[in-house]
Amino acid sequence: MPKLIVVYGTSNSGKTSSVVHFVENYRNVTASPFPELITFPIQKNGNWLLGVAKDGDSARHVQSAVGLFASRNCDIVVCTTKSRGASVRALNAFVAANPHITVVSIASSPTAAPALQVAANAAVALAIEQNIP
Repeated sequence: MPKLIVVYGTSNSGKTSSVVHFVENYRNVTASPFPELITFPIQKNGNWLLGVAKDGDSARHVQSAVGLFASRNCDIVVCTTKSRGASVRALNAFVAANPHITVVSIASSPTAAPALQVAANAAVALAIEQNIP
């Protein structure tokens, strides 16, 4: 049942903020500063180990994120990636090598006004939560 939830978008589209919002508001986990990688148990229609990676701008970040399946035995991993480039190639290589993992992609888009970006980030965080089994 492994599942990878990918938040993707351009630079400054709110990917990291959305993932942090998800962890803080739906999983009630706070950390300052927020770590690059974090894992914790969750109970929602079962007992799962959730891994979260807030950084995804490089291939190394994506490889660290998807490595949580093996290194920390995560059932579900939430990560970010840009919409194109090396991070996407790294993600695609992982997905091709692991066809048994369900992948859900959630778009993150920049907005013109800061208040609208906060709302957009909250909507992405909700979409992440809705994809947790």
